[in-house]
Amino acid sequence: MVDSPETLFAPYMSKSLVNQTEMRILRDTGASIDLVSRKHINSKALTGGTLWIKQPLDKNLTCLPLAKTELQSHEFGKIVTKAAVLDAHIDSAVYLLGNRSSELIREQRKTPNSNVIVTRGQNLKKETEAVTVMRTHCQGAGRGKYSFFHRRRIISPFTAIGRGGHQ
Repeated sequence: MVDSPETLFAPYMSKSLVNQTEMRILRDTGASIDLVSRKHINSKALTGGTLWIKQPLDKNLTCLPLAKTELQSHEFGKIVTKAAVLDAHIDSAVYLLGNRSSELIREQRKTPNSNVIVTRGQNLKKETEAVTVMRTHCQGAGRGKYSFFHRRRIISPFTAIGRGGHQ
């Protein structure tokens, strides 16, 4: 029994948004650049650049236009990359993800989420911990070089009111 292409490629398939349209994504480890059908590209996304590609079983080179493509998924967030654009009649409703975009996704996954919110309660806790740490390090210092910390009011772990702002 011969398996269908969907069954054979299932481990390498995922779903993501391609230019705000949900598509199946096939990871192609033999491709250096992504491939997408013209049906899924807005003409404004065309960069004006072209790319010559050669298929493994074809001696001829094919010139394809390049387009800016936005990929978005809950797994990796959003990346903007370039894809070679295939004629619309070749559309298989699959976006071929090449090595370049795969590397961008890998780097995106390494980047921590910078949209973190610090609540007032968390900020107050940090301020209190900073004062405690400063007092602990300065106890027993007497009037030595660290004694000015006792007279400062810590606003955050990294800033303090000047010597005139005694607490």
